[in-house]
Formats: sequence, structure tokens, C-alpha cells
Amino acid sequence: MKIYNFSKIKQVLMLLVLLTISGCASSNFDLRIQADKLTNSGQPFYVVVKEDSMSNYINTSLLNAYQDYLSDSDSFLVYPSNDEQSISIAKSKDNGIAVYFLFQKNPKINAWKYYINSDEQKDTLVKITNNNVIEVL
Repeated sequence: MKIYNFSKIKQVLMLLVLLTISGCASSNFDLRIQADKLTNSGQPFYVVVKEDSMSNYINTSLLNAYQDYLSDSDSFLVYPSNDEQSISIAKSKDNGIAVYFLFQKNPKINAWKYYINSDEQKDTLVKITNNNVIEVL
């Protein structure tokens, strides 16, 4: 006759419920953007978010990013005067997430985009200085 340890089964089930409630199984993550008041000369700027492969991201030009902004990609207007803005992004199982910052002045090479690998899609803080320099924390 087998004796089952129901307390162990109960503990495992409770752990699964807690993980689900705590957001570990969430299908979204937050990209928080903290822009200096003088970012983009104090003017609002767009952030374009798109599921994409690393190779497409690497080959994306600023012109392509503006075309994505005009197409059906998700874009968000960020106001530097706000302390912090949060963007909820759906996780991608197959690809990463490409994030493009569309400032008024042409940025330095690749200083206007950021890639989030599929295994790194978690809540992230991006700080942008008054010189439009992006720092990911």
C-alpha cells in the first residue's frame, strides 16, 4: 500500500499558485522610460516598439524606424517633463523586442535603438540624458 505525502503535493500546488499570482508567468513586461527634462531639447519624442529578430534589428536604419512608426508598429509619445513613463510590452517567445527612440536630432550611430533578447524580457528601466544618451538599467 502506497502512502502519499499530501503535504508535499499541497506545497507544490501552493508554490505554483504563488508564482502565477506574482507575475512570473506574466505575458507582459514593463519598459520604464526616465527622460531628463532636456532630453530631445525638452520636446516630446516617440518610442517605437516592435517584435523583431536580432538580424533585422541590426540592419534597421533610422529611416526604417520612422517607417515602422508610420506603420502599424506600437509607438508611444514620451514627454521629458514627466518623471517616468511606463510602457507595457507583450513578451515574445520566438524573437526579441526592438525599441527605437525617435529624437529630433540625428543621434550617434546606434545610440537611438535598443534590443531586448527573448530571454531578457523583464521589467527594465531606460534612462535618457539631456544629450539623448540611453542607459539601460
